[in-house]
Amino acid sequence: MRKSRFFYAAYVALSLLGCQIGENADKATPDDINDGNAVTTVSGTIDTGTQPSIVSRAAAASSDYKIGVFQSASTLVTFDFFENYTEYDVAADGNFSISLQDGDSFVAFLLDPSSEFEKVMGLIGIGTGGGEYWESIDTGLITGNLELGTIAPTASPDGILATGNDLSSLSSQVADIDKIRSAALTDNTVRFLKNQVNAKGKLQKAEINYVFVLKDTVNPVVTQAVPSDYGLFDGYQLVATPIKGTNADGTYMLYDENTPAELYPPDAITGTAYDASNPIVSSVNENGSIEFGASSSSSATVLTSVPEGMWTLKLNGIEFAHLDYASARLYDSGGHIIVPVPVCGITIGVGSDLITAISLKWYLWNGTSYVEVDQDEVTEQFTNTQVEVGDYEWNTRKSVFVKLIDNPYGVTAGSLSEIIDDGWHLNADGSRATGAGQNNLATLSIKYWLNGMNIRFNYEATAP
Repeated sequence: MRKSRFFYAAYVALSLLGCQIGENADKATPDDINDGNAVTTVSGTIDTGTQPSIVSRAAAASSDYKIGVFQSASTLVTFDFFENYTEYDVAADGNFSISLQDGDSFVAFLLDPSSEFEKVMGLIGIGTGGGEYWESIDTGLITGNLELGTIAPTASPDGILATGNDLSSLSSQVADIDKIRSAALTDNTVRFLKNQVNAKGKLQKAEINYVFVLKDTVNPVVTQAVPSDYGLFDGYQLVATPIKGTNADGTYMLYDENTPAELYPPDAITGTAYDASNPIVSSVNENGSIEFGASSSSSATVLTSVPEGMWTLKLNGIEFAHLDYASARLYDSGGHIIVPVPVCGITIGVGSDLITAISLKWYLWNGTSYVEVDQDEVTEQFTNTQVEVGDYEWNTRKSVFVKLIDNPYGVTAGSLSEIIDDGWHLNADGSRATGAGQNNLATLSIKYWLNGMNIRFNYEATAP
């Protein structure tokens, strides 16, 4: 039987892309941020006259809230999710103030610290028109301090807390409104960070791993075609990694290999028997993570839809965490992929099937079409980017990290030329080469890790 390429060896690359993080106290403080650096102040007001509509909320006054902020000059989230995370108080009158270094990007959540499982009440977003919000806010695109205005503490159905001041209100401080509106089309992946905040102190990480298959009317790899119909969803995997440490009451949290785990979806998963009463069953693996799901290219369970709402994770039968795996959209309402789409181009030697060059381009959906964008611009928020090739049975493969932010395992970033040096073969029409004793490319994958999501695009060569 052919081996599944989607989760080969339980996604070996995940041990590199999303290594475990410790339970850390907030490392940064406003004083730390202000020390010796130019500062941008972001301020706003939580509406003291409006209370949350969610019955379970215990916060009864603005001063019970906090603002949780991920902030960085480049990659918002590293392997230590809370390296760039700070919580700010909300005053009794609803006012709050966030201190940032000039040029930092930030993502801000309104928190109810009294909630055990669902502290995040919503993500603060600046409306840009057409129902879109600027959520990963780059202060480098704003002149002066940023006043968000009044914010009601009741989120929209997609989890957004709209600021009183929208983009048009801030136009005098913005030089390039079109750039911000473009960013607002593709920055909603930061919504997934709510899972890290909700499970802080319980999970080292919560992840979702998506796989798309690149197909088109022409061979997309040999021609390096502009994406037009790449939205072929192959499946997803859900990952949670419990913290090993000490509970608040002094008892020891120890989740060894094979600790039973159950994940209850908020609704039925299309094509499966899983629903709110019938969980996906798994266990803690040797790496300390729990993996739920499999690829549609294997004979295992197929997960092809991500129900909206909170998933309940139980360990040893005890409720442990609530996770919103559908919090970040990868498609717009028209079905276009709105996260960065990578396309590798392959050059094949004249009169042979030997691959002589590989190049990588990036595209973003601009609301009308996919447009090529600068690699440095589009990958700025990525933690890692990896290109991998393999033969039909995946017995031989080659992986190259073309971008590597954090790496505790000693792996070094490389270049696509390393794949060329190994000698891989592909027919000029995109079908598999069949020469004996050579590396015949069957799958080429481009993977990147962004805000707790591992997004993988697969090109699979056609049969010879």
